[in-house]
This record gives sequence, C-alpha cells and structure tokens, in this order.
Amino acid sequence: MGEKKKLFISYAREEKDIEFAMELYNALEEAGFDPWLDVKKLSHGEKWKDVTIKEAIRSCDYFFTLFSSKSVNRTGYFQTELKIALEYDAEHPESAIFIKPIRRDNCKLPASLSGIHSVDLFPDYKAGLTKILVDLGIEPEALTGVSEPTDRDALPERKKLPATCAMGMKSINDRFVGRIRDLWTLHDKVQKSGTAIVTAAGVALVCGMGGIGKSQLAVEYVHRFGYLYDGGVFWIDAEKSRTDMVNRICATLDINLNERLDEDGQVETLWKFLGDGEPVLVVLDNFRQTTELEPWLPMSEAIHVLVTTRRKDLVDYDSLSLDVLSDEAGAGLINSRARKFEPHEAEALSNKLGGLPLALELACFYLNRKKTLSITDLIATIDQKGELKSLEDFTKNYSQQLPTGREKSIPAMFQMAWDSASEDAKDILRAMSVLAPYPVP
Repeated sequence: MGEKKKLFISYAREEKDIEFAMELYNALEEAGFDPWLDVKKLSHGEKWKDVTIKEAIRSCDYFFTLFSSKSVNRTGYFQTELKIALEYDAEHPESAIFIKPIRRDNCKLPASLSGIHSVDLFPDYKAGLTKILVDLGIEPEALTGVSEPTDRDALPERKKLPATCAMGMKSINDRFVGRIRDLWTLHDKVQKSGTAIVTAAGVALVCGMGGIGKSQLAVEYVHRFGYLYDGGVFWIDAEKSRTDMVNRICATLDINLNERLDEDGQVETLWKFLGDGEPVLVVLDNFRQTTELEPWLPMSEAIHVLVTTRRKDLVDYDSLSLDVLSDEAGAGLINSRARKFEPHEAEALSNKLGGLPLALELACFYLNRKKTLSITDLIATIDQKGELKSLEDFTKNYSQQLPTGREKSIPAMFQMAWDSASEDAKDILRAMSVLAPYPVP
C-alpha cells in the first residue's frame, strides 16, 4: 500500500464515543493505516492543546470526526479540533476530500458540515467500517474478515436489551415465522428520519386487522434490534392516555417531572429529556382509532417511534401494512410446535383459516393438545362449527375485520379453542378481559 495514510480521529469525551473511537483506531491500524488518536499518541505531560493537536491534524491525509446524539452539540476541544480541520480544509481544492464525518447513531450533523457525505456506524457497525475502508482504497475482497453481508432472508438473532428498558413482552423465538422480510422492512422504516408532519422524528406505523400479528412483529423488533437504542426501549399501551405513557417512562427512568405542568407540558419535557441523550425507541402499541397521533410524537432525531394500529387513515406517516400469511408461511406456523404435519395438510388448514396468525396459533395449539386429531378431521369440525347459530352474531359483527371468505371458519376455530379450555381457565380469561393488557406473571 506504500506509505501509510495518516488518519486523525476526533471525538467527544463521552464514554460511548471513546469506545467507538478506540474500536475505529484499532480497525484502521489493523487495516494498515496510521491512525492518530490522542489517548494513543500523546505522551504523558505533553501540551497537546497548544501545538501538537493542530500539527497532527495538518499532517494527516484525512480527518475523521465521530458524532453522536450527545456529542454533536457538546462544547469543548472537540469543537476546536473541528474548527482547525475546517480551516485546513479550506486551503484544499474544492474537489479534494479531507474531512470524513462518521455518525455512530441517528444524530444531525453540524451546519458547518452540510453537503459533506457521512458514513454511519449504525445499525450495522461492520458494514459502516467496510465502507470507510473501501473509501480508503482497501479492496472489498480483502475485507472478508471485517464484514459479512446481512442476510435479510434470515431471522436476526435476539440480543440483550439495553439497561434502561420497559418491556414486558417476550419473544416467541424461532416460532416467529412468515414475517422475516416484514421485520427487516420495519427496521428500515424505524431507522429512517423524517415524516411528512413530524420533522426529523423516526416514525413507523404497522397497520392491519386484529390478529394479523402487528404487536408480535413489534415485540420481535424490540428483542432483535432493541440493542441499538442505548437511551432506552419503552413499550407503551397506547390505548391509554399520554399521562400513562409519561408515568411509565418516568418510572423506568426513575425521574420526576414538574407536577404543575399540564399533559402537553409533561410530554414536551419528557421528550426533551430523552432527546438530549442516546437513541431511544418508543413503541406505541395498539394506538386508538379516534386519537390524534401527532401530540404523542417527539420532535427529536434521537427518539424513534414504532406505532401498531388497526387504523388506515394515518396516511402521512411511513407505514407497513401487514397482510395475512401465505399458505406456505401459515404451514410453517402450524408446524412450529411439537406435532409436525405434511406440508400439503398444513397449507390446507392455513388456507381454511385465511392465513390469520392468531387463528393459526390457536389451531396449532389445539392440534398439539389433541394429539390424535388429524388436520382433515379438524377442518371438518371447523366447517360443522361454522354453521352454528350461536356464532352468527360474532360473524356479523366482525366480518369486516376477517379475511374475505373466512367469516365462518375463523370464529369456529375461536369457539373450539374456547370450548377446549377448562372452567378455571375460562374464569381466568374472563377476568383478564376486563384488566389492562399487560403480561401476566
């Protein structure tokens, strides 16, 4: 590679930024470059603020400046280093590249760097690092050990949630089938900044009929991508009020807001508090049909919002509309427990139940409980139950919320699941129906 390129790494003295700066330094050095980082290059007692830093910046081929939500507006020598680099950059031809901004989260770069392309080390650190190394002249084929391509047809592994977390819903692990591409699409939408109404807020909607799997998709997103949100993950029952949302988040953070503020004031204060820190994920689950969404949303790039709802009128927001599962995907759900069936049998049952995940889950459980029951006999029983007079009111009331042509078969499956429950279980379910929708310990 000839003479090693010299690379200056500038960062704020925040704990996470220091960690990322060290990781970047080690990666660049391992790739054959000569990176400059104060904690690595300065000698004990050296007067770095006077001469050394300025000389180091002006002697480098490139100036890497690492930004995060906490550091972008931070005062101190980090800003001085950037000012020195901008002054030196002005001495270069306009086409020359000297300053290379790097974002480690979804922060907004300073106005002084507008028009300069940045590289993101999130959500995929390895992919961002690969981009940096390729831009520096490393051949892509030489980077097999640095970055692996992301397989968007594979279910991402579950990760440890951040320390600050209000999340009671559990992942269903490998039983989450048929929604892998939806999960990746949702991730792209949540990470995206900006909406038509709420400027610079990452808002993504998940829409669809009841039982389609909106909440489960959100649950799996939290467990598989929640680690990216160091500022915290907060699961909110959006059927309640904004005050309940504020109380839940404040209790998790162990903070108190001014009680004299009205609801609008408390929401604004909370969003401002969270917006000044690391990236945050807020999930508004089952958002109400008649409530205006905008007052719930933050005005901060650091706060990402995921909304699940049955509504179809929120057209101004980036949305993901879930459809029923294909027969093949539905068969995968039916075969996700102990009992396994021939693909054509499971697909026939999925088709009978319209690919509705909730109905398929009930059928799967039912078949695993009644181990001698075949899918053929189950379908025959569903057809028989579907003609019951007692289900006519249910079918009439919910026909618009069920897959077309399955207005009888799905209620029949629900009824069969109910009939199979013990009296004690039925009493518990009746009690749960009038309680808040939180997990039962």
